[in-house]
Amino acid sequence: MPYGSGHINDTYRAEFRHAGVSAHYILQRINSNIFKNPAAVMENIQRVTDHLAAQVAGEPDSRRRVLSLIPTRERALLACGCGGRPLARLSFH
Repeated sequence: MPYGSGHINDTYRAEFRHAGVSAHYILQRINSNIFKNPAAVMENIQRVTDHLAAQVAGEPDSRRRVLSLIPTRERALLACGCGGRPLARLSFH
């Protein structure tokens, strides 16, 4: 289901259930017409979120305070989405 109304990327909220437990994710289709090197953008986002996570480690609710990127099984930060557009997965707490 679409999530928000961004002007550059397409963003969706997804819910998966496994063994009666729900997990929520944000899927963001990166606009490679705007971001010419989406992999580099995601690497920069990962560096920033790693730094921020270290800053709030041990604080209450720290998991919800910092964006969490979810890599593919191959450990890539982007997957190939519909139409070949790069797709990022993020946790949604």
